[in-house]
Amino acid sequence: MYGIAEEPYYEVGDNYIYSNGRIETTTRIKGNLVHWVVNDGSRYTAVNNFVIPPVKWENNSGSVRSSVASSSTVTWPPAMANEVVFVAKPKDPNVAHHLYEAWSGEWTCGTEGQSTIAVPAGRFDVVKIACERTSGTSSQWRRHVWYYSPDIRHFVRKEETSVVGGQPTVVDLIAVRPGRDTWSRPARSGFNWAIQKLLERGAVGESVEWEVSDNGTEFDITLTGQTKIADNVTCRRYILVRRKPGQPRTFPALACRDGVSGRWKIPGLEKGSIMPADVLASR
Repeated sequence: MYGIAEEPYYEVGDNYIYSNGRIETTTRIKGNLVHWVVNDGSRYTAVNNFVIPPVKWENNSGSVRSSVASSSTVTWPPAMANEVVFVAKPKDPNVAHHLYEAWSGEWTCGTEGQSTIAVPAGRFDVVKIACERTSGTSSQWRRHVWYYSPDIRHFVRKEETSVVGGQPTVVDLIAVRPGRDTWSRPARSGFNWAIQKLLERGAVGESVEWEVSDNGTEFDITLTGQTKIADNVTCRRYILVRRKPGQPRTFPALACRDGVSGRWKIPGLEKGSIMPADVLASR
């Protein structure tokens, strides 16, 4: 259907907003190591190949560093069929078990086909990538599945199953917002104004061009869809495509109209926005 040779890609300041209310933000990137902060107060460091467990993770309960040994070269994308095997364990054997039980052990990974799926952020062509923990007892079995979009170079859905034959816990992508911390306040305000204007007045399929006054960054902003959710709230989908500088990048998002302020807000990200769970409840 399409190639997936390009591995996941991130830049400092990116926000990833999910249907379970989780917001992850990239804070530093060095080589293929990406440092993340989560809105629940936790932090972790991981390679950009997200099937590999974090090399460091910490929250209020403590912290843990991991070592990952692979019996084959863990490439991107993972092998067809279940061929990629890695073993993850904490570097400190005395660390509390609950800090690493979710990802430790031997894992077998592989791609499982291609399809098109719809999530709150939009409709995407995806590659299904699955990992199963094959070590330990049956109660320690786990299966993680990611639906990777080559267009945005990140997954748009993740499923976790903890019981063989059980129903997975599903987390969908709601939005990706580009980092803007280095922009001036007027530049951020102008960019937000352009998005708000299109969301309020634009027709589905309509696009506008916007250049950031600070640095000449150019975006195409396209309105891609509209839907109604609980309590008759109107939500609209849009895509930001950064044309320059650097390589082109795509940032999809869902925004819902706040009946009080009249502004369009990404669920869970902005004050006064609806909760991500309300988006899923209406599907």
